Amino acid sequence: MPQETLQSIPYTEIAKLGELIGGRQNTSGRIPFGEVPDPVTHLFPSEEQLCDQISLKCREYMSPGDLGLTYLSLVTALAVHQNKYRYTHDPSFLHVGGVAKDLADDEMDSITVSAGGIHDTFEDTQFDKEPFNENSAREIYAAAGIPNEIVDELVTTVGRLSIFTGEMKKSMAMELGRMSQIGSLLDDPRVIIIKLKDRLRNMQKRDLQALPDPRRIARNIKETEEFYRPLAMMVGMYKEGEELDELCLRNRSEIHDQFANLLVLTKEVFFQTHDPEQVRQELADLGSLDKEVVHTRTPGLNDIYRRMGGRIVDDVGKLRIATDNDFYLNVDISLNGMSTSDPLRWSEAAMNLATKYTFLQNGEYELIEPINEIRFRNDVLNDRTDVLLFELRRKSDGLRVVVRIYPQDNFELSRVSLKDMYWKRAPLPSDDISTVVNGGDEIAKRHYWALQRYKQLRRRYKRIMSEYNQTNVLSSSQVIRLMEKIPVGKIIVKGIDDKGEGLSWVIDQNATVMDYVRDIFRGRGGLRGSWPTVIGATINGRPVALNQKLQPGDEIHIIRDKKKIEHWSPHWIHYFHTDKEGSQIVRDKIRRLLEKTTGKERKLLETDVASAGKWVIGQAMHDNRIPLRIGIDRAMHLVHQHFPDMDEREFLFNIGMGDPRITTQLIREVATELEIPNQQAGVMEIVFGKDQRGLVRAVSSTLDDLQISLTDVESEILADNVPVVVRVYLDPSVLEEYGYDKLKQIIKSSNRCIGKGLIDVRPLRRAYEMV
Repeated sequence: MPQETLQSIPYTEIAKLGELIGGRQNTSGRIPFGEVPDPVTHLFPSEEQLCDQISLKCREYMSPGDLGLTYLSLVTALAVHQNKYRYTHDPSFLHVGGVAKDLADDEMDSITVSAGGIHDTFEDTQFDKEPFNENSAREIYAAAGIPNEIVDELVTTVGRLSIFTGEMKKSMAMELGRMSQIGSLLDDPRVIIIKLKDRLRNMQKRDLQALPDPRRIARNIKETEEFYRPLAMMVGMYKEGEELDELCLRNRSEIHDQFANLLVLTKEVFFQTHDPEQVRQELADLGSLDKEVVHTRTPGLNDIYRRMGGRIVDDVGKLRIATDNDFYLNVDISLNGMSTSDPLRWSEAAMNLATKYTFLQNGEYELIEPINEIRFRNDVLNDRTDVLLFELRRKSDGLRVVVRIYPQDNFELSRVSLKDMYWKRAPLPSDDISTVVNGGDEIAKRHYWALQRYKQLRRRYKRIMSEYNQTNVLSSSQVIRLMEKIPVGKIIVKGIDDKGEGLSWVIDQNATVMDYVRDIFRGRGGLRGSWPTVIGATINGRPVALNQKLQPGDEIHIIRDKKKIEHWSPHWIHYFHTDKEGSQIVRDKIRRLLEKTTGKERKLLETDVASAGKWVIGQAMHDNRIPLRIGIDRAMHLVHQHFPDMDEREFLFNIGMGDPRITTQLIREVATELEIPNQQAGVMEIVFGKDQRGLVRAVSSTLDDLQISLTDVESEILADNVPVVVRVYLDPSVLEEYGYDKLKQIIKSSNRCIGKGLIDVRPLRRAYEMV
């Protein structure tokens, strides 16, 4: 550290430096800013005020030598940015100085604060970094009264953080697909810290909305959601990550900003009546307080928005208000004394705790999704995960609770930020385990634990590079997710393309095939937007429905229409489990189709929507293999308690469209009422050789001749040239009159069915026997 230092920011000398570098005006000779610059220093009052705020904060914790380096960066930034203005017409220094202030408020070391103050200097001004190494540059600084020793320190800083040259910044914007980018950022974590603070400033509503091109605004939001927000969470900068996530929501449009303001109030009211502390205490009491520590976190605004399916307005065009079903609570639990170095012991302890929460008879909470214990233990043993995640529902009020159970060492590291490595000062060689254990240096303790997290991230990055660099090119956002060792709530599946080649893919836990389809098509430029052409899928070589949930390690292959025809099925509204935006896209598309179609086509589409509503009720039955085919009239008395004027068709149609007025609780009550009648329904499967028009009509007409009424009929198609199954659902009275054998013989002898390529007729005794 230089002996000679700057004791204060030399405002009067900045004008001399500025005159040698440039002038206080823009290219047209005017100043597009509302303030009047000081006649001596040529600085705006807001610039001097910002510098004073930075100086006041830095004096609280920096040494005189460190202050000198910080002041030099501010002097340089003030001088070279004096004729630069942003799209908002604000001086550019208010942005770079604002980044430096944010870093100083977090009490970062002098190099980090200084680099933040000059981070835009080289790409946004004509002042190249080479003059730092020229004698002429030293003469300029000497003219401003700045000692050479401090200039040398700034040169070192610039060299150390050279990623912020114009070329590297350009590559960050244009080459997000390079894996090496994450490695470059991790080479010096201060680069990540500065970049995230910079992005926060750039995402402020006034700055972002001032951009002249709306496409650039959308691109910045997308880039922030896919890269910078997960990057912040990866390095433990949770506050910055949540702020970025909220800014992405607010900056989408004015109505999104209004929605966010309303959501803040609604969220506050909700968690006043659903006290997180009460939940924390209840879960702690169910466990044993000496072995685990329970923490609660409320979700961010954008998390709630995504859970609501991305819907801003309701069906009548009014701003949508979040309901109790849209909120949930995060609970993080640390298992004291448990370590990832002993995977068998900690995984067993995690499962035992989960059992206490979810399997107690008549308990306060119920498990929403089953826990696959075998897969969880295998993932732990194979170093694929170090957290157990599941979701509970509190029976008294329906509150959803997302529980994450960590071993103690991983939980402690998860609470550390890489910012802690540079708290107040740069890490010292003495910041080792002995200093932490035996010394009382709080700064060293924070440095040590942050360093452990940094080493953990570096190890994971090297592992990802070795596993994927030879065979695949992954996007930076994928690398971030993989480095989290399957982040909380994520699983890894393997996507198989038409050539049989595979690519590992990280996706949300409990995701369906439809979620995967949307996610992978968004991640590959060549297929972007083509997900509606999907007509089927296979998992591990076996055909599955598009609502099939994915399990860790599944090999999935999607089948698209060869003619690239889009298939918008109303069932898709409910096939998305984690991608709520996908449901909203399908819902809007169906609405537009209904507006465009009339007559017979509209009636068929409405029937398809009602069929999706039947499927939803069938899924709500305790045994969801029972399809809802008969008896809907037997439960309408439950519906009329809430909607007196709603008839059966309208009720099913509204469920099919995902009407938020029809609650999950009402659907469950209706499903329970209809379970027994639907268990008694009969089913026959008529198999044809290939897909062609008129299959359902051929079967229906054959039975119509006998005056046999069908409760429902459907066909299932996987792909071209694959056998098609037409299922016929029969009222129990029909079975009593004809019997399966006679009905089978009638269909097999029907010329209508034979002419359509009939292969076989398979009677099933009851609907619930279907798999």
